[in-house]
Amino acid sequence: MKTHRRILSLFLAASLLALSLTACGGKTNDAPADPAVNNTQSPPADSKTDGGPAQDAALKETLTWAQSADVFSFDPNVGKETTAIQVTGNIYDTLFTVTADGEIEPMLATGWEQNDELTYTIKLREGVLFHDGTPFTAEDAKYSLDRAVASPAVNYIANFIDHVDVVDEYTIKMVTLEPYAPAIRNLTHPGMGITCKAYSEANGEDIYATAPMGTGPFKFIEWKQGDYVKLERFDEYWAGPAPMKYLTMRVIPEAAQRTIALETKEVDIAYDILPNDVDRLNAAEGVSVVSGSSLMCYYIGMNFQNEYLSNVNVRKAIRLAVDVEPMISAIMYGGAQVATTVLAPACFGFQGDVAAVPCDVEQAKQLMKDAGYENGFTLSIVVSDDQTRVEICQVIQNQLKEIGIDLKIDVVEQATYVDTVGRGAHELCFQNWTTSTADADYTYYPLFHSSCYGSQGGRAFGEIPGIDGILEKAKGCEDPNERIALYGQAEALIQEYAVNLPLMWTDLNVGLTDKVEGFQLMSNTYHKLYNVQCFQ
Repeated sequence: MKTHRRILSLFLAASLLALSLTACGGKTNDAPADPAVNNTQSPPADSKTDGGPAQDAALKETLTWAQSADVFSFDPNVGKETTAIQVTGNIYDTLFTVTADGEIEPMLATGWEQNDELTYTIKLREGVLFHDGTPFTAEDAKYSLDRAVASPAVNYIANFIDHVDVVDEYTIKMVTLEPYAPAIRNLTHPGMGITCKAYSEANGEDIYATAPMGTGPFKFIEWKQGDYVKLERFDEYWAGPAPMKYLTMRVIPEAAQRTIALETKEVDIAYDILPNDVDRLNAAEGVSVVSGSSLMCYYIGMNFQNEYLSNVNVRKAIRLAVDVEPMISAIMYGGAQVATTVLAPACFGFQGDVAAVPCDVEQAKQLMKDAGYENGFTLSIVVSDDQTRVEICQVIQNQLKEIGIDLKIDVVEQATYVDTVGRGAHELCFQNWTTSTADADYTYYPLFHSSCYGSQGGRAFGEIPGIDGILEKAKGCEDPNERIALYGQAEALIQEYAVNLPLMWTDLNVGLTDKVEGFQLMSNTYHKLYNVQCFQ
């Protein structure tokens, strides 16, 4: 048995292969000292970081950030959307965490041993408190993992677990259903956040939706739905108190308004800055933008239950009629790449030989004719009230007119969007998917396995012949090369049946005032604010 404290970077192709080998059985004995995760110290008082303010300047009491949509649910096993996690990631801890460099490190766990191909012994951190003062123990870890397995929203992350046993107060044993390469990696996902068993028993599990309580660096204070969330520093945090006393998240759906709020210093950080605003902000006094590639893909989901979309020729016609390049140049200002698959290139299992579907309007028209819809029809697409996404839908609307499809755009706020697509009440939908674990299983299984349609991620609500068995085999495969080949088979079926329309892999742009220090851009978009400082 070998104790694992760190796993090598997920984001370079060679490292991904090595990581998969490690997870599958070719383990290394990598056990460095166990420092508090991400608990970096401030520089000396006379120093500056990246041109920021001198460290002897006074901290503000509250750091305010803006994001495009509100929290759908504060329950980590329900609110899995990026805009929820960007808040709840500051409230809950997980057993393991992913650093900005893509490395896996202990968090509420201190290490793990793989006893055999199915069994993992995980040692837990002692002295950790929940926000109400309840000590964290193995009972809470077991309760939380069991709860994730039972959750319809995040089961796809946790369904590799057969059962969890409590060994002693600070040790659990996790047994998987079958060999599962990314087992420890999945435990880093915020959907596996650790909740308090006693708090649930006292208040009922529904309490987490509106009154979250975890072990994280900030505790919940107030939520004004559609407007803001307020958090307060948890002074007893196991890794030491955060520098900021309060955090406030502001909901600002319009990207242009987030930019203005940053420029006027109404907010200190603004997520999802429009690509066309990047140069302006970088040239402006007192603000700048940090940019980088992401693990996110924008794509169009197609509901097979719809009369027209049940026809594969219609789905293929839609794919052929849409030209993504104008969207990237005119709307994204070059801040994205044409996507060939929903899985991002930096992820294990990416199929680099899949070509982008060329725009061919004449062939699309022929496919519409072959399907019996030469005279066209009307479809609707549901999209959340994000400016960039709506503008992309408007371009698609104009392009589909060329093949006789009258596309109606249904713009809704985030909670309504989540409910609509989760129930399969859409025809087309504008989706974003982030492969948070950087492993293909996280994308292919929830999006394309027939058991996962709805709240877990799948939007097709229809059969993809033969894919279930391939994805099930890939989950338990110990050979990384065989896993890659299996995902190639799955992707071939996805392309053959035109299950969805990949649009673009997006870049990340986050705006900061020059009073902010310590912010780290996360390629999975789950930015955490524990180490961030904001000066007056």
